[in-house]
Amino acid sequence: MSCCGQRRMAAMGSLAHRPTGMASTTPGVSPVARPMARPLRLIYECVSATVLTSQRTGRRYRFDRPGARLEVDTRDQAMADARLELRRVR
Repeated sequence: MSCCGQRRMAAMGSLAHRPTGMASTTPGVSPVARPMARPLRLIYECVSATVLTSQRTGRRYRFDRPGARLEVDTRDQAMADARLELRRVR
């Protein structure tokens, strides 16, 4: 009988011999999004709902009503600063 770990290592094959620090990428597949470090807290000050999509992270932020509050990735700060209907909450 073989050990499960041995079968897993055999299935990994060439991955087991890849040098440390090397990452494989697949064309057309985006990398996994990093978690937010310290999110920006925003309040939406407009009369209708909207969905904003960040060009930087690709995240979609849905503000479903006036006064809606969301936490936004800090990498999307430029998007937030450019929108007059968004105000930071401290």
